[in-house]
Amino acid sequence: ETAPFINGDPYQAFVPCPPVRFPEKLGALSGKTFAVKDLFDVEGYPTSFGQPHVLATSGIKTQSAGMVQDLLGQGARFVGKTHMVEMAFALTGRNVHFGTPINPSAPDRLPGGSSSGSAAAVAGGLADIGLATDTLGSIRVPASYCGLYGLRPTHGRLSLEGAKPLASSLDTGGWLTRDPDTLIQLADTFLSGRSLASVRLGVPRALMRHLEPGVAIAFEAFLEKVQPTFGKVMELTFDAQTIDRWVETTRTIQGYEAWQAHGVMIEQFRPALGPGIRERFAYAATLSPESYKAALIAKETLRQEFDHITRDILLILPSAPGPAPLLSSSDEALEVHRTALVRQLAPASLFSRPEASVPALKVNGLPIGISLVGPQGSDLALCQLAQAFAALD
Repeated sequence: ETAPFINGDPYQAFVPCPPVRFPEKLGALSGKTFAVKDLFDVEGYPTSFGQPHVLATSGIKTQSAGMVQDLLGQGARFVGKTHMVEMAFALTGRNVHFGTPINPSAPDRLPGGSSSGSAAAVAGGLADIGLATDTLGSIRVPASYCGLYGLRPTHGRLSLEGAKPLASSLDTGGWLTRDPDTLIQLADTFLSGRSLASVRLGVPRALMRHLEPGVAIAFEAFLEKVQPTFGKVMELTFDAQTIDRWVETTRTIQGYEAWQAHGVMIEQFRPALGPGIRERFAYAATLSPESYKAALIAKETLRQEFDHITRDILLILPSAPGPAPLLSSSDEALEVHRTALVRQLAPASLFSRPEASVPALKVNGLPIGISLVGPQGSDLALCQLAQAFAALD
C-alpha cells in the first residue's frame, strides 16, 4: 500500500512511500485531510526536497516539522507527501528527476511550482489542505494555475522549523485549499491577525504590463464587479525603474541565501541539477557578501517607499500574467513567462507582505487567480476578503 491512503494517485501528486498513520486527535480541523510538500520533515519518511541526492542522504525523519505537527494537533489527517520542483527553485512545476504532477484543472498544462504536488492533490480532491511554502510565488502560482485558494502569510508568522530552506528571509509556509472556508479556518486557527478598519483596493498597473490580453479583459470585468461592494478601486503608481529594482533586489537576496544554504552540498557532491535549477544556482554562486549587504539596504529603502504609497491599501492584481503554460512549452518560452511572473510576485516576497490568491477568473476555460496583497499581519482579513470575492459570483 502506498500513500495517499485514498483514491490512488491519478495526478502523480504523491511521493510513493508506505503510509505512516498518526493517531487522530480532535480539533478545529477534524475531518479535513492534508498533503505535505516534500521539503517538510514528516516522522517516518525521508525528505527529498525534489532532489535525488538529498533523498539518498536524508534518512528517515524522527520528528515532524512544526507546521505538520500543528495540523495533526488540530485533528487534520495526513494523507501523504507530495512532489515538488527541485530544491524549490522554479515556478513551472516541472521536475526532471521525479516527474511533473498533472494539473487537474488543465491536464495539458503545467501545475505551477514549486508546490506542484500539493496543488495537484488538492485540486484533484485527494486532500483538503496542501501544506506548501512560498519564497517567490510557490503557493501563489500553483494556486492560480490549478484554480485554488492559496495564502502566502506574512513572513515569519509560521515556524519553518523542520523545513528545508531556499532563501530564509523570503521563505514562508502556507496553504492551498479548494474553498475559502477551509482557508479561513486555517488562518483563524494558526494566525491571529489584525482586521482592517476599511477595505480600500488599489491596482498597481505598472506591475501588470505583461498580462495576456484575455487576462487583462477578464480582470477589468472583475474590477467592475467588486466596485459596488468595495467602492472605487484606486490606481497605485509605481515607475518601471522601481519595479526593476524590486526584482533585482529579490533575485540577489534569494540567490545569495540559496547558495549559503546549499552551495557546500552542490560543490561537494555535484548532484545532477535539472535545467533552470542548474543555471539559477550557477548565478547564485557568483553573488558576493557585499552585493547581498547592498541588496538588504536597498530592500529597506524600497520597503519604506512601498509602505508610503500603499499604506493600508490592499493591492489587487492577477496572480499570474496568463493561465498555466502548456506542458509542451519550450524552456525559452517558460523563462519569458517567469520573468513576467516575478514582476507580479516580487512585492509580497520582498516586503514580507501576506498575499492571497483567489480563483476568480477564467480565460478560455482556464483558471487564473486574483491576488490580494495586504499590510503585514492582515492575513486573516485577506482570507475573509477571498471569501467575499467568492460570494460575488
